[in-house]
Amino acid sequence: MRAVEREAAVALATPELSEPVKLVMVPGVRALAWFDAGQLNRAAEAAQAEAEARRLGFDRHFFAVDYLRTLAGLALERRDLDTAERLTEQALSIAERRRPMFEFLARLDRARVWAARGQVREALASIEAARQILAGTGSVLLRRADELEALLRLSLGDPRTPAELARRLPPARRSLLLASRRLVGSRRP
Repeated sequence: MRAVEREAAVALATPELSEPVKLVMVPGVRALAWFDAGQLNRAAEAAQAEAEARRLGFDRHFFAVDYLRTLAGLALERRDLDTAERLTEQALSIAERRRPMFEFLARLDRARVWAARGQVREALASIEAARQILAGTGSVLLRRADELEALLRLSLGDPRTPAELARRLPPARRSLLLASRRLVGSRRP
């Protein structure tokens, strides 16, 4: 988090950066970083870039994707699934076929929303669609898809696939996933 704050401060102190970068992109990146760090109140404050984006005409620009994803995540945390889905779809429509990394992450966000709605099969389809975007890249982001799929498959009672997917995760995430798998397995009659 310190690195993000340091980079944001440097960016904001750079006089040649445009107003949209300073008022939309940088706050959006900060908001998403705070959200990922579990600092939801700070994330919500930083995500207020939405008003500036609208004022500057950047609410449909890729600069908006980070704050939209943050607002969607916050809505999902509140179990406001309609808002979470609407914001996620907005982020996805901005990124689709233009910004592969953003599209990939938005599709995973959509999978989380659908899973929260109980639409696990649709969520798995969204994860697979996300994987196709980065197929062949070797991106470390693919691990996020593996972890999310493993958790969803566990929720469906499939212990085998999560164990296979866990092999591709970093050690700490792998340990947590395998512990979850053991807990699910120990609850079976």
